[in-house]
Amino acid sequence: MKKKFLKSNFLYVDLPRDKIAIFQWILGEYDGLVQFRTIDRMKATIELMVPPGNEKEVIKIIESLKKEWQCKMKLRHCPFKFNYIQFK
Repeated sequence: MKKKFLKSNFLYVDLPRDKIAIFQWILGEYDGLVQFRTIDRMKATIELMVPPGNEKEVIKIIESLKKEWQCKMKLRHCPFKFNYIQFK
């Protein structure tokens, strides 16, 4: 049987430094929605590893938080970095 590989999407979010912890806590509460890590805590850049099919939901949550917190949040796609998820 041939193995399938699905590509996770990588997104980068720049947000206010005082929002890093709450942002990661909120995303962490959505089980399996996204994996994340802080790339630069001084610039407040978060890397999001989004499984296939979850990108629209993640963007919707980020836009909602942006409106609720009334702050600048920049969302960037990374076209060069990818991660393969292997299924048997």
